[in-house]
Amino acid sequence: MHLFTQDSLDQVLVKLLKGLRFIWPDPTFVPASTGAVCQARYRLGAQPPVALFHRVCQPMATNATPGACLFGRRLRAIDGSTEDVPDTRANGSVCGRHTGPRGARALPQVQGVYFLDCGTHAVVDAGFWPCHTSARLGGRRLLRSVTAGMLLLWDRGFHRFDMARRTRARGAHVLGRVPSPVPCKPLRRLPDGSDRASI
Repeated sequence: MHLFTQDSLDQVLVKLLKGLRFIWPDPTFVPASTGAVCQARYRLGAQPPVALFHRVCQPMATNATPGACLFGRRLRAIDGSTEDVPDTRANGSVCGRHTGPRGARALPQVQGVYFLDCGTHAVVDAGFWPCHTSARLGGRRLLRSVTAGMLLLWDRGFHRFDMARRTRARGAHVLGRVPSPVPCKPLRRLPDGSDRASI
């Protein structure tokens, strides 16, 4: 599906089966329809794709990869985004919809939070929640992927004392923006014009 994103599911299956024609030359074979593929995916459930994700989605950067390291530490990032999901009754009730001045959005949405390998932009871990869930909750969950020797980047929406404390407890450091309401007490001016501060 992800190799041939412009094709429908039944066309993807036909392309894959064409490779078997040399070892399975049956001219009467009829591939499954799109509906049959969808039904098979429902029967399969979520566990096999989740297991495959955790097996395949690993950091790919080396120390020589541009942008993979900073200050001798491996760069990782946590970021979130809201993603559209298919417009079904089940998705609408589980995921929810954002509303605006013109009413509810056309499609249900999920809050996706991603743990990224900065040198390659590879997604190493991810989580998805109903759209009204705070991305901070997902960020806290994804700290399970933090290991010693990392420099973890995040935006100001993820800044919380608890997040920083948990990251430091795992042997990693944090580099992130601080929201404006957080008081910072300047301690010393650094040569690059920035300040060392106490939060």
